[in-house]
Amino acid sequence: MELFLRSLAPPAARTVQEATIDRLKRLEARGHIREYELTIWGDRIRLDTTPRTPTEEAIRDKIDRFRRWERRNGVTLAPGFDEREIDPLIDDTYTVFRTPVIALAVYAGSNVWGVFPCEVDGDPVTVDACLDAFLRRGSLVESRSPG
Repeated sequence: MELFLRSLAPPAARTVQEATIDRLKRLEARGHIREYELTIWGDRIRLDTTPRTPTEEAIRDKIDRFRRWERRNGVTLAPGFDEREIDPLIDDTYTVFRTPVIALAVYAGSNVWGVFPCEVDGDPVTVDACLDAFLRRGSLVESRSPG
C-alpha cells in the first residue's frame, strides 16, 4: 500500500492523516498488509509541463497509473481527484491535477489493485472503507489486472 498525504493540510485533516497512519501500522503488525509506504504531495500537480524533479516525475507517473486503473475498471477518482484548468491573470492557462488530502493506493505485486477515494457505480469508497475491508478480510489481495 502507498498512503498519500497532502502537505500543509489543515489541523482537522492532519488528525485524520495521523489516524490513518496508525491504522496502517496496526494492519501491518497484524499481517493484514505486507507493507506500506508514505508519500507527501502538494495540493495540485501541473500536468502540461515537463517534470522538474525526480519526485515530481515519480508522482506524475503514479497519477498516470491511477488514471489507467480508473479507465480500465470503470470507476471514477472524482471528486477526490480533480483535473482543472487554471487561468492566471498574467500567464497562459494551464492544467492541474488536484489531489485529495489523503489517498491510498493498493498494489498486488507491482500492479495497481485499487485507488481510494474513488466512486464505484456512483457510491463513494473512502480510504477508511478500504482499510475496514482489509481488517475484516484478514488477508492480502490477489492480483486482478495489470496497472
